[in-house]
Amino acid sequence: VSISTKNQFMYTKLNVFDFDSTLINTPMGDDDNKQKWADYYGVEEWPFLAWWTRKESLDMDVFEFPTNPEIIQAYKKSKVEPDTLTIMLTGRVGTLEPQVRAILDSYGLTFDRYFFKEGGATEQSKMQHMINMIDKYPTIDSIQMWDDRVEHVPKFERWGKYIEHTDKVKFKLNKVVDGRPTN
Repeated sequence: VSISTKNQFMYTKLNVFDFDSTLINTPMGDDDNKQKWADYYGVEEWPFLAWWTRKESLDMDVFEFPTNPEIIQAYKKSKVEPDTLTIMLTGRVGTLEPQVRAILDSYGLTFDRYFFKEGGATEQSKMQHMINMIDKYPTIDSIQMWDDRVEHVPKFERWGKYIEHTDKVKFKLNKVVDGRPTN
C-alpha cells in the first residue's frame, strides 16, 4: 500500500491568507468602479445594491486584479514548507468561489484549502474556520495570518491571545496596509 508523503505528514503550522486587498488588489465598490462595469456592459449604471457579494465585482473582463508582491512572497514561502497548511480565507461568500478561484488560478496561486464566509460577521466566520482547522489538525501549534481589515485587528488579536492560552497555539497577525505587512 502506497501512502503519499503529504498524508503521512503532520501539519504544525497554519498559514492563513485573506483574498481582497491582501493577496489580490480587488477593485473597491466605489462609484468609479461601478460605472466602469456599467460602461463595459453598455448599461446606464451598476444595477445592484451590493458589491462584495456580487460576482460582477470580480469580473476579469472588466477589472484588473494585481497581486501584492510582499504577500505573494510570504505565500510562496508558506507553500514550500512541508509542515505548513496554507489556506485562503476570505470574507467573500461561497457563491463567489468560481470567480475567486479563477483570479487566484490566473496567478498560479493554489491553496491546501479555500474557505469563504458562512454567514454572520466576517471576522467571526474566519475565526470559526481557523478553530475548525485546529480541531481537524491537532498537531498545529502555530497560526500566522495575513489580513487587511483594520476594524478586525483587535478582534483577531484578542482571539489569538485566547487560543494561545486555551489551545496552546501560537498566533501571529500580519496586518496588511496598502498591500504590505506592517509588522
